[in-house]
Amino acid sequence: MRRKICTLLVLMPLLALFDVLQAQQAYICKHDFRKCDAEPKGLNGILHSFYQDYDVRFCHLDLSLQKHTVFVEGSVKTMAVSKKPSLQTLCFELIDTLVIDSVIYQGLPAVFIHAADTACVQLNPPVSLGDTFSFRVYYHGTPATGGFFSGISTAVSTQWGNEVTWTLSQPYHASHWWPCKQDLTDKYDSAWIFITTDTCCRAGSNGLLTAVTPVAPGKHRHEWKTRYPIAYYLISAAVADYQEYVIYAHPQGQDSILIQNYIYDAPGCLSYYKSDLDNTAFYLELFAELFGPYPFASEKYGHCQAHLGGGMEHQTMSTVGAFDFGLNTHELSHMWFGDYVTCATWSDIWLNEGFATYAQYLAAQYLAGQQYADQFIRGVQQYVMSEPGGSVYIPPGQTADVWRIFDGRLSYNKGAAILHAIRGAMHNDSLFFQTLKQFLQQYGDSVAVGTDFKAVAEQVSNMNFTAFFDEWYFGEGYPILDISWSQDADSLIIRVEQSTSTPVTPLFHFDLECMLFRGTGDSLIRLHLDAPVKFFRMKTHVAVDSIKLDPHYWNIYKLNSLNKIHEAEAPISFTLWPNPGSIIHYRLGPGFSGKYRLNICDISGRQVLSEIRYQREGILDLAPLAEGIYFLSIETPGSKAVRRVIRQ
Repeated sequence: MRRKICTLLVLMPLLALFDVLQAQQAYICKHDFRKCDAEPKGLNGILHSFYQDYDVRFCHLDLSLQKHTVFVEGSVKTMAVSKKPSLQTLCFELIDTLVIDSVIYQGLPAVFIHAADTACVQLNPPVSLGDTFSFRVYYHGTPATGGFFSGISTAVSTQWGNEVTWTLSQPYHASHWWPCKQDLTDKYDSAWIFITTDTCCRAGSNGLLTAVTPVAPGKHRHEWKTRYPIAYYLISAAVADYQEYVIYAHPQGQDSILIQNYIYDAPGCLSYYKSDLDNTAFYLELFAELFGPYPFASEKYGHCQAHLGGGMEHQTMSTVGAFDFGLNTHELSHMWFGDYVTCATWSDIWLNEGFATYAQYLAAQYLAGQQYADQFIRGVQQYVMSEPGGSVYIPPGQTADVWRIFDGRLSYNKGAAILHAIRGAMHNDSLFFQTLKQFLQQYGDSVAVGTDFKAVAEQVSNMNFTAFFDEWYFGEGYPILDISWSQDADSLIIRVEQSTSTPVTPLFHFDLECMLFRGTGDSLIRLHLDAPVKFFRMKTHVAVDSIKLDPHYWNIYKLNSLNKIHEAEAPISFTLWPNPGSIIHYRLGPGFSGKYRLNICDISGRQVLSEIRYQREGILDLAPLAEGIYFLSIETPGSKAVRRVIRQ
């Protein structure tokens, strides 16, 4: 059912449109909206200027897909609203390897050009501001495939032997299998996804399966419809020889929720995964309690099995490679964080992936026990500290790099860790979960950025999170702590020295919990760290046997040392400024007098300076040394203090 246009009749309009495309591409590349030499090429950068021309309302995908090939053919109808006084040129995204047979506007073939992964169509007559219009694109082709982010893929399951074709459009690859507008801020209000395939197969997608219609010998059409707003990259399809397995969740205060699973129709496959699939109901009920009602209650949740490592949170029907506690809870939680509320820019992917990773912690905490949750969050924090730098927020110039967007250490794990830190900073679980619920209520069916969540957290908790976000979200690295403590007759004295893993963020402000173990009972104190060196003195008449730092694992930090100093060893302290630098000043703590040994070692432990000094203040001339990290130690007969210095 392809329709052709005689290009000879429309040569001049096509050339004019081509000039528009070329000029627009040059403009976009010059202003670096996305790196034009990185995937996806052409299309995303070019179309950005046309995003403001119209808002999408509805799309109807009517496609043929088979389980053994990525060949796609069919049509997509889009309804939209003009945002211009006179919309004469309509642009949308579709890769060049897919051939457009025709574009139908107002029942007639329209003039179009398809170049640089973008199609532009002449609208005759033009569309007035605020008017609704529709167009249908007929196309076919075999897109290139390969890799996790490829738009559409096909493979044979190595474990079960099933052939399967599936889509995965995040972040920029929806246009690799259907013509669309890839704009996070413009969700489709509703969508129909009709997939025609062989009668031996099922096709899974978003929303509700409203019909399975015979269309030709050996062919039938699965007709899925969703009436909830949906981001372009969440529209999906998966085709295989599936069996259906249905269960229901019963969240408090909601009707039963359908959980519809498409599992390979292979001997032993369902029984192998059945317990993990059954547990999905418990996960949904928990998240509905913690986050608020399941957002797509009138439709469903479910899974389509495919041959991929991991999963993708397609709205109402995640595509997954296998089933386990971590993956199932992660993808399900995206229905709230990622699908119901979507990041407004790929710079703020934290709102999707950091929240979903933290949902894994919450599921472990409430369903498996605190011990397992602690193991999970400590693993998250250790992974974050496996490298010294990196921000959770992604600068716009880096969002062309798909692997930077989906950096497991930063977007996922550090994103989860700072959510845990926000929870700890509030000192009140009810405020934290109220923040989550209010954020979802405020931005549901829409999009948000990271600072939107900050504003909600501040409103709910009546706290100021500006420094927190500057250091943990936009900043880089983590704090490194050296702690010493001692006791006199009636006081506990704690000295905390903070350095950081990268000079990008020279100081972190946070509360550090300390559990004091004493013979008469344990007690929890909080130390507010807001300076490179802090002294704390607390009255106590009972001996402290030991100290455990951060018993609830609220914070990301590396403990360099934790030492008890006996009364005879009066602790020595000193401050440094500026650090980093090449000429660094130091001053010993008040009351110090006498001589001391000053040592400087490089990061390998090699000593580069050692001398006796007497003055309380001094200068370190690091100019002759190579740039890098060094360690300064000051020793007296009864004490020693070490600080990191950075030569730059």
